[in-house]
Amino acid sequence: MSYAFRWDLVLSPFWLDSLLMGFYYTAGLFIFSSMLSLMLGGAFAFAELSNYILISKISKVICHLLKNTPAPFLMLACYILFPVLFPAEIRDIINGYQHFGFYSAVAGLTLNCAPYMNDVIKSGYGAIPRGVYDVARVSGFKKYQIAWLIVVPGLLISIFPAMNLRLVHNFKNTSLAMLISVPELTWQSQEIESITFASIEVTTVVTVIYIVSSLVISRTIITLEHVLFSYLRWPRFDLLGG
Repeated sequence: MSYAFRWDLVLSPFWLDSLLMGFYYTAGLFIFSSMLSLMLGGAFAFAELSNYILISKISKVICHLLKNTPAPFLMLACYILFPVLFPAEIRDIINGYQHFGFYSAVAGLTLNCAPYMNDVIKSGYGAIPRGVYDVARVSGFKKYQIAWLIVVPGLLISIFPAMNLRLVHNFKNTSLAMLISVPELTWQSQEIESITFASIEVTTVVTVIYIVSSLVISRTIITLEHVLFSYLRWPRFDLLGG
């Protein structure tokens, strides 16, 4: 008995609207968590590279714990444990908020991705030749000038390849938000499958969407890297009198 494909059913306007809504949530999860994880990862890196030993060690411990905690547990912790920290009245308001699951998923993805962004930023900082700093100091550069004219351009150029991989991985991790009933792309596909029983068709369409989206994200980051490299032209020996 052969399987009868029903592409016309899956690709009908009604179900495509559901998938489009799911992609809207997926894109939101990816954009917000990526920006927040980059900022939080930068904060972790700044703390670890600081001269204050206690702050550095605390940052290392936090990053180590986050790295060894599965992403679904971080997401569930934000969704289930966070409201428990508040009195019953506030807890009911939080749990009753329509988009609480979405923001919990963003928080979980951010906590999962930030420690790796920390490693990426630290690696980029370590890739800047130490001699560049010596030349800048001898040339009379102030600390803020060294940070803005040397550290920032150097980091931007160095971190893009590793950041590219991490952001694509973060995009794929958005599918975990279905665990807390966020109606993202994977959640929508499961709903459509349960109603239409067109598992192969729905899975194929959603897989193509994930692959194409990942390729677009990767290509966009590579293009941005090339544009920044052409403008920054780091190492900036022209600024150091070389």
